Amino acid sequence: MSTKKKGLKVLMIAFITIASFITGKIVDIRIMKDVVIAIPDLSDQVFDQVMEKQSLLIDSMSGATVSAKAYLKSLEMALDIE
Repeated sequence: MSTKKKGLKVLMIAFITIASFITGKIVDIRIMKDVVIAIPDLSDQVFDQVMEKQSLLIDSMSGATVSAKAYLKSLEMALDIE
């Protein structure tokens, strides 16, 4: 996933483990390649909320909008299985 905002290029690749296609429950998220300017513990906060809520609609992270959106967009793209 690559996105550009205000001249900042953000790249993140995620690996998502889903319990089964029947339940669709996300049980693990791992970063294969992190964003260029990673914020310590941000990915853990985002991924914990996603797994807890089983949704990409999570509470916003103040001061880390671009990186949090990059993580969420990468997860959205990874979950878009056709």
